[in-house]
Parts: sequence; structure tokens; C-alpha cells
Amino acid sequence: MIYDVIVAGLGPAGATAAYETGRRGLAVLGIDKSLHPRYKTCAGGLSTRIDKILSSDFHGLIEKKIMGIHFTYQGKEDLVVFSPSPIAYLVTRSRFDLHLVDKARKAGVEVREEEKIVAVRETDDYVEVETTSARYRGRVLVGADGANGIVSKQIGRRRVGKAVPAIESDVEVDQKTLDGIGDKVLIDFGGIPGGYIWIFPKRDTLSVGMAGFKGKVDLPGHFDKFQKENVIVKGLDLPKPKGYPIPVFHPPGSRVSKGRILLAGDAANLVDPFFGEGIYYAVWSGQLAANSIAEALGKNMPDLSSYDERVRSEIYPELAIAARLSYFIYSFPKLWFKATQEYDEIIELYYQVLRGEMNYQDLMKGVKRLTEQFLDMVI
Repeated sequence: MIYDVIVAGLGPAGATAAYETGRRGLAVLGIDKSLHPRYKTCAGGLSTRIDKILSSDFHGLIEKKIMGIHFTYQGKEDLVVFSPSPIAYLVTRSRFDLHLVDKARKAGVEVREEEKIVAVRETDDYVEVETTSARYRGRVLVGADGANGIVSKQIGRRRVGKAVPAIESDVEVDQKTLDGIGDKVLIDFGGIPGGYIWIFPKRDTLSVGMAGFKGKVDLPGHFDKFQKENVIVKGLDLPKPKGYPIPVFHPPGSRVSKGRILLAGDAANLVDPFFGEGIYYAVWSGQLAANSIAEALGKNMPDLSSYDERVRSEIYPELAIAARLSYFIYSFPKLWFKATQEYDEIIELYYQVLRGEMNYQDLMKGVKRLTEQFLDMVI
């Protein structure tokens, strides 16, 4: 049998691509090396703009609706800014991913789990995927198996930039601790060089982590220091943090398709380089991939170049501006923090991006205007 579509990796990007092609009546096979639900090191933050592209049937999985952010600089100089409506949802990735995989199954997708892909071979007529259990053939292959997956190597995609190192620990806490945090997350700038520290409250746990976006950082050392000094986590029995790479976007980006193969989500480095949000762009790219696949197969011409065009015109411009913001903020965290203290309108502009009311291009115009005002004042 030759499937219309084979999807390698069933995280948010792959599961979305599988669902969207399956519901169109295509013969789809989804392959994942793990059995869902499976643990995934991830803070589990979804900006609420996800509601504009994903049906609300996942809302039952939301463990906390976030209404604001408590910013600090090196654990001090508090700045709390609330939003009139939620800016983010916090979920547990194992449950969220299982939900998306189950949706794909209900759409007719054949799911094969606990099969690791060991080889990919493209011919003029199909793509052959060899796993630890079998061989499969498909007219098109979606690589959603992560930045270090075998599919991106198959198309000879040039690695642009380095993955951002991150570590995270999840710990169960009592209701008193959760009530003390409320419906906000904590973000600390300056606590680690070139990055930020976070505390995300969920239903009965805290996700505590940090990521270094610029330069080399001793994350374990800074984590120990933060645990000893931060008033929220001090005294908590935090498990040893687990490390993971965040494959953020680096301008100008590179191709995400070749022949009968395309890449989505982390495999295409479609991760926001500002705060490292990846789920939103994973779902978005999975949908764009499905649209291009359906069009190509409908014409019996498996030319997936339209996917490249969509990613370059719709996603890359947003991530390119996020990369510029990331460079400035993590190079000059003190200046950035002072600017937000003076003009908390900057934060409200960012909240509008998170809520899907404006894009990064609009945000950049507003930040530039306010930053110029701030610099005129301090110089």
C-alpha cells in the first residue's frame, strides 16, 4: 500500500498535519517513536492567539488561564502587568499532545507508535520510510520529528544557528502556594545572562525553568542559585531539572521542503526566538503543510513548493522580528526592563500579540516609538 501522506512525529505539528489531511479523506499514516501519552519536557505555554487557528475542544485541558505577568529584574524591581483578557493557557504537554493524536485517529489517520524511523528514501514516485518494525511508502512525507530528526537531514536542510539550551523542573505544590501566585506567570530578566527564568503555575504543579538565548550559560548553576534565593521556590523539593534544546528560528531561515518531503514545527525551527513559544507555530505550520499537500495531491503533482512560499510569507516575517526583539532584550536586559517600567504600554502591545490582536510587525513599530521616547528621556 502507498499512503497519500506519511507523518513522521506526532507532536503538535505532526498531529495537526495528520488530522488536517486525514479529515480531507486522504490516506494518512502517522508514526511516532513513543507511546502517547508520553512525558515531554516543556513549560506548556500556549498564547491565546491559538484560539484563532485551533478549535476550542482542547479547552478542557487548560490547567490555568494566565491574565498577566509578574516581571522582575535579577529577582528584584517588580513589575506586574495584567491583561483585560487571558494572554496564555497553561497545559501539560502529555495530555495536549494525546488530544491532538486522538483527533487524528478519529479523522481516519492510521497511527503507529513505538516505531523509530531509521531511514528515509525518496524516489520519483514515492517516499519510503523504514522504521524499527516495518517499511512504509507514501506519496508525501511530513517531517515533524524535531530539529534533530532524520527527515530534516534527508532533505539536506542547512542548520541555521544554534538551539537555545533550556532546563526545567516540575514540582507538586499545595494550594496555598498556587493561590499566592494567582493567575499570572513570573518572568525574570537578568537572573541569567542572555536569557530569562520562568515560573508557570498549573493545576497542582509549578514549572520552573530557564533558557539562555545569547552566549554560553551555566544553567544548572544558575538554577541552584535561583532555587535558594527565590521566595516562591525556596524550600521546595524541586527534582533535578531536565535539559532540552529549543530550536528557535534564526533569520533568514532556510527551505522547509524538497521534492516530496516537507518539514513542520521544531523540525523547521519554527519557534519564537523571543520567549521560545513553539506550540502555536507548530500547529500553524501543520495546517499550512496540510493545505499545500491537499492542493498538490489534488493536482496529482506532488510539488510542495507552495508550502515554502506560505511559510516564508506568513511565518518567517513574524519570527524575524521576534529575533530582532530577542537580540535587543537579551543583550540589554536592564535597559529593556527600565523601559517597560517607564512605559508599561510596551507590555500591553506584547499582550496584544499574544491575544492575536496584532502581529509582531505592529508590535515592532510601537516598541520603536516608545523606546525612542525613553532614550530621549534618559540621554
